[in-house]
Amino acid sequence: MYIGHLGLALAAKGRRPASSLPWLVVATQGCDWLDALLLPFMTWERAEIWTHSIPATLAGAAILALLAGVLLGDRFLGWTVALLYLSHPVLDYPTGLKPTWAGGPWIGLRLYSHPLADLLLEGLLLLVCWSVYRTSLPADSRRAGLAWTLLATLLGLQLACDIRLAVLHGPRWMF
Repeated sequence: MYIGHLGLALAAKGRRPASSLPWLVVATQGCDWLDALLLPFMTWERAEIWTHSIPATLAGAAILALLAGVLLGDRFLGWTVALLYLSHPVLDYPTGLKPTWAGGPWIGLRLYSHPLADLLLEGLLLLVCWSVYRTSLPADSRRAGLAWTLLATLLGLQLACDIRLAVLHGPRWMF
């Protein structure tokens, strides 16, 4: 899941406009950013256990929520950040294959091997989340090109990722 995570951050911002968007983005992307930091030092499988497993996401959610709550003095944001962090492996389930815990089973539907289905799922999730975010904007901003540019840019990034997957794994643009 790529843009689906960002979409969820936008939806959370739309539901509570006073929330800090950078914290919401970090919460939804944190597992993957930790992966990127660990990959030079270990295999992908080992990094995933340290970042996407159930114990890892519980620990990451607690740490990030505590930081957000203490540093910003906003307990509601802390809880929101925790829930968004915990949503990461849940949203990854349809698209990838993720560990439950060290030595435990790996679960997922692997839609990445079906890029068109992945594009449709993530695009739909983004559209719903972006719509929630858009309703929180002032009326003139809702109609402005910037809000629509954000949607188009994120959809374009997802399309580029899915095209790259199709090139890497063969032209399997099917459900």
